[in-house]
Parts: sequence; structure tokens; C-alpha cells
Amino acid sequence: MIAAIDAVAIAVNGRSFALDVPPNTLLIDFLREQLQLTGTHQGCDTAQCGACTVLVDGLAIKSCNRLVLQCAGQKVTTIEGLAILRSQAGDSPLSAGPQTSVLGR
Repeated sequence: MIAAIDAVAIAVNGRSFALDVPPNTLLIDFLREQLQLTGTHQGCDTAQCGACTVLVDGLAIKSCNRLVLQCAGQKVTTIEGLAILRSQAGDSPLSAGPQTSVLGR
């Protein structure tokens, strides 16, 4: 038996992708295995811990229980994408200067 393959067009971190995937591919597996974006982690496998959270069209979702085909035509932002946006805005942690302690020291 030949496994079914579906084409998915999706934007991830501002880049457009059109790839063939099995219909049961989870978004987290697509991000980590096909796009090599490993900042999104799989923690609990039950969508409880939030380690797999990404933004889909600006809404936070758990990528461990969302099929990549459910995100077709949408914009996905991972932690890597947030880091890119932050650095483009000039809000780098290195340029922030020293942080004051809560204790005032």
C-alpha cells in the first residue's frame, strides 16, 4: 500500500514553503524535521505543557496536536521567527545594557 501524500503551502517565519507531506504530519514534526526549526520543543505529547507553542496567524496554538495541513495557507511564527523579529526591531538582549536586580544591587 502506498502512503498518501498531500501538498501544503505554508509561510513559516516569513518564508513561503510548498512541500509534500503525509496527511497525518503534525505541525511540530514538520517544523523540526522538514524545516530544521528545532526551537519548538515536544514536551508532554498531550498539549498540556506548552513547549510546542507557536503562533498561527498571530494566535498561540500547540503544534503537537495540530496537523500541518490544518495550517495550510496560514502564517506560522516559531521562536526562531520571534528572535528574527526582535533583532530586526533593534531590541537585542545585547544592546539592552545591564539589568537592575529586583533587590536593588
